[in-house]
Parts: sequence; structure tokens; C-alpha cells
Amino acid sequence: MTYLSSFFEIFFMIKTSIFGNRRSTLFFYSTILLISLYLLIQGAALAPDSGGYIHMSPGRSLLYPLFLKINQWIFGDLGYGIVAIQLILGVFSIDRFVKTLGRFFYVTPFIAGAIFFFCFVPYFIFHGIGNHILTEALCYPFFFLLLSFLLKFLKEKTMTSFVGIISLALLLTLTRSQFLFLWPALLILLFYMLYKHKETQKFFARLIVVIVVIGAGNLAERAYSYALTGSFKMVPFVGYQFIILPLHLSSPSDIDLFTDPQERAFFKDISEQIAKNDLSIGGGDGTRPLFHYEGIYNTLCYANIGPASGRHLSQDSYKQDAQLLSIGLKLARRHIIQYVQFYVRTLIYGFGEYWTSFILMIMTLCVFFKNLYRPTFEKETFLMLVTLHLGNVMLVALFEPLLTRFTIYTAIPLWSFLLILIHNAFFGTKFEKQEA
Repeated sequence: MTYLSSFFEIFFMIKTSIFGNRRSTLFFYSTILLISLYLLIQGAALAPDSGGYIHMSPGRSLLYPLFLKINQWIFGDLGYGIVAIQLILGVFSIDRFVKTLGRFFYVTPFIAGAIFFFCFVPYFIFHGIGNHILTEALCYPFFFLLLSFLLKFLKEKTMTSFVGIISLALLLTLTRSQFLFLWPALLILLFYMLYKHKETQKFFARLIVVIVVIGAGNLAERAYSYALTGSFKMVPFVGYQFIILPLHLSSPSDIDLFTDPQERAFFKDISEQIAKNDLSIGGGDGTRPLFHYEGIYNTLCYANIGPASGRHLSQDSYKQDAQLLSIGLKLARRHIIQYVQFYVRTLIYGFGEYWTSFILMIMTLCVFFKNLYRPTFEKETFLMLVTLHLGNVMLVALFEPLLTRFTIYTAIPLWSFLLILIHNAFFGTKFEKQEA
């Protein structure tokens, strides 16, 4: 695929957008096109995690490695072709999302253009989604398409929208386990629809479909694991990730928790390394514990826990992960107050520090109770976006620091919608269009 053909494919993808007349959007279009061309010229870029996807590591979810293999089969390598596809997916999905917002809400051309650009920023700044070999390249556009279907389902309750939601939720969870939060969020939505419309038969039909799709996704993951390892068991990683924060909060005196010789030897070893390398909660300058945790996370995980597990714990990966989970739970219970405080502080950070979180919390509570009294589509949309962001942040915070690469999926749509609400409130414009 040549630069020129890719360039014009992206151009025709965005030229039918809703952003107003040509004169007012020429600069916007030109900027998006120039950025896309620049990323195409740069070609595919590798990140530290890329190797696991390229070589189909059993510890990685199945969809993105398969996506890479298909691209290698078509283009011969992971070069300009995959960058073009990732950019086209991104432009198309963001365009669909903004068009869906414009269909149901009053969105001026300027605000629509600003939202599109805001959503496109991760493709070339900070994260480089456009040309990096990472799961974000699929998850980001898939999530925007999912949001488009969610908005249509909330408004119109069509079967097409519901099928789109569960299909994209399945694709997302098969690409990155982070998106498992979508299933409880979808259940909340179904219960809300039952409460609002009293359609019991449709509720149970949709619920059965969701359960079947979750089962199908689990079966697909197990089949992929069998193809790679000869076992239907999925490669465990829960204990390996969960134990990091409890170890970060632990102290050497916690060794009295462990009677099992392997667990005791592991904790003694890792505790000494934590003290030696300044990896505990008391490390750093002590004023920014979240940033300290973010900075030492990979070191504690890969340079300390991994080798120590190999030295002291079971060599069976499934038993080893269970041992790590057991150690992590014991430490979390010992330091439960500190653990909960750190977890809540992480959630607050995920919503933009204290004042932003406080304002959003008050706003969410007000909208929630007002929606119970008088449901409207803009209130439902806001609550849906807050629920998705909260679910995402709550799940990630259990296992990892809240890096923006984990939160952009739900944070950017939430802030984009808030921009529409603030703009329309400030200029006295109606929020919702009467006819879609």
C-alpha cells in the first residue's frame, strides 16, 4: 500500500463528516491529513510490549496477535500497511462517534471539530496509537464504535444496536482483558432498561445473549491457549499483577503471616529487595506516593517478583500464580486500611485529582436523582459515560497504576460529552435534539 493511496483513503473517510462548511473546516481537515501522512511516513514503531504480540505469546489475548498475523500475510511485514489500517480504523470510529453525538445532541461545527481532534490526539501525541504495535490500535477505535452503538441503543432500543454492543464488547475483551468491566456495565444498562421500560421478556432475552457471548469469548480464549500451549487452561496472570500493590505496602515484619516454606522464602527474598531498591510505599520523597508507585511498578514486577518467584515458588505457572495471589491477599488483609486508602486515592486520581473528582461526584449524584424523577437522554448518556469510566478505573487500579494509556478509552469520551454540555449550557442552547 503506497503513501498516496493510504492518504486518500483517510481523506475520503473524513470528508463526509458533520463539521460544517469547507471554509470553516479546511484547517481542521488539513491538520488531520498531515498528521496521518506523517505517521504513514514514520512507519510501524515497536514498544516494549510489542514482541509479545508479534510472537503470539500465550500470556497475551488472542485478537491483536491474530490481527498482526493477518497483516503480515497480506503485506509481507508490519510496515506501512498496518499503520494505514490503524489510522483508517481510528478516523472512521471517531467520525462515527462524533456523528452519533451530532445526531442526538446539538453540536456546533466548532465543538464537533474540537471533539474529533481531542479524540484523535492519542494517535500522534503521548501514546502514538497510530503507528505503534500495541493493542490500543484496535481497542481505541473499537471502544468509540461501541459508544456509538450504546448511544443508539439508549435512544432507540434497536436489536441492531444491541448486537453491535455485544459484538464490540466481545472483540474488546478478546483484545485486552482490561475491558472485562464492560460486562457488568452492560448488565447495569440492561437492568436500567428493565426499570425504565418494564419489558421483562426483552430483558431476559438480552441477558441470555450476554451470558452466551461471555461464554463464547471464554471458549475462544481457551481454544487459542490450546493452539499455542496444548492446554485449554488460560495462562494465569492475576496473582502476578495483584500482588504488586500489597508488596509495595508491606513491611519485613509481615513475614509472620507465612507458614508455607515456599511463600516464606519468597517474601523474605522480595522484602529484602524492596528495602534495598527503595520500592516500598515509604520510598521516594514521600510526598507523591502514586507517582512513586507508578515509577517503581515495572521494576518491582519484572526485575524482582519474576525472578524471586522462579527461585522460591512452584515452577508450575498455574500453581505459582495461585501462590502469588495467596500472598497478595494475606498482605492486603494485613494492611487493609492502607490498601483501601491507596486504592481510593488512585480512583480519585483517575478522575482528575480531588477537586475535579468532587465536582464530578456531586454532578453525578444530582444527575442520577434528577434522572430518577425525570429521565432524559442527556442525563442517561452522562451517567453511562461516568459508569464506564468508573468501571474502567476500578478494575485497572486493582492491578496496575492508572497510566493514561489505560484510562483514555473512557476519559476522553466523558470529557468530550462534558464539553458539549458546558458549551450548550453557557450559550443557552438546548442539549437534546427532539428528533433523531
